[in-house]
Amino acid sequence: MTMVKSLFKQVVPQPLFIRLKRDYRKFLVIRELAIDARRHIKFGAEEDDLFSGTGSSRHVECQLTKDYHRIEKGLALKSPKRPFGESVRQRLELGLEHPKTNEELSEVAGYAQSALDALKDWNSDEMIPEDVSPSVHARSVWDPILKTDAQGLLNHFFSSRRSVRVFDTETPVSIEDIRQAAITALSTPSVCNRQAWRLHVFANAEDVSRVIRHQNGNSGFGQTVPALAVVTVDTRLFAGAGERHQRWIDGGLFAMSFAYGLHLRGLASCMLNWSMNNQASSSLRAAAEIPSHEDVVMLVAIGHSEETFRVARSPRRSVDSVLEIH
Repeated sequence: MTMVKSLFKQVVPQPLFIRLKRDYRKFLVIRELAIDARRHIKFGAEEDDLFSGTGSSRHVECQLTKDYHRIEKGLALKSPKRPFGESVRQRLELGLEHPKTNEELSEVAGYAQSALDALKDWNSDEMIPEDVSPSVHARSVWDPILKTDAQGLLNHFFSSRRSVRVFDTETPVSIEDIRQAAITALSTPSVCNRQAWRLHVFANAEDVSRVIRHQNGNSGFGQTVPALAVVTVDTRLFAGAGERHQRWIDGGLFAMSFAYGLHLRGLASCMLNWSMNNQASSSLRAAAEIPSHEDVVMLVAIGHSEETFRVARSPRRSVDSVLEIH
């Protein structure tokens, strides 16, 4: 292939060669976008106005979660409308009638049913139950921070997390620490509280090696990574053209929360980007035994740092170059 390319370059005039190369690159981008679109259409849920209470249990979960969260948000307003949510009520009732809802989605069904009941109570009697839209006292949230030096500690915590590429290979990583970091990350916000993220963790050296070799940014240290996480999102929990990019946003937010959860427990991490084409994603899913309906967001190398190690300088932009007050 290299010989053919070299011969082609010699025969074709340079300006034409550059133009053809540019057109080919455009074709590759269009092809990848088309594959992304097919995946979104194949695995994604229906939009609100097309929901009929049918489909897979995961698609029903998507709709139920969207709608019960709409009620939670509506009742959390200072002055909720009354009545509201007629279309939401109809969709929740349809979803709750799905034959697999109580069997496979009992927890989600419980949230949906309590929200539906709360909606009916509000529309008829102006009652807001505490279990659906609970009251929170501001002092319980802010006093522990404002009345101590917690702000300084938190500033140090966030600014001290760095991408580490020098791991202590003698100290094993506690799976319980990773689990606790994942619990911390569960508080990450997501569209309509759908929480579509997934974490696939590998702590065996052979498994880590098999998976990390598919990522192209760990040269020189990948073989020393004690544990590895692959952050994915379940495409089935997103619906319609408007949410075609939302899975990357939600997945990215979760990955950052997870990294801070690791940092909180004294574990070092390195965020490994996944800027790859669909063929590479398919290969990674096969190697890591990740279902085809999950999209890969990024990989995270995990371990204990050595006592002394170097990091990339990574200068930060000034706040004035980022913050624009309108």
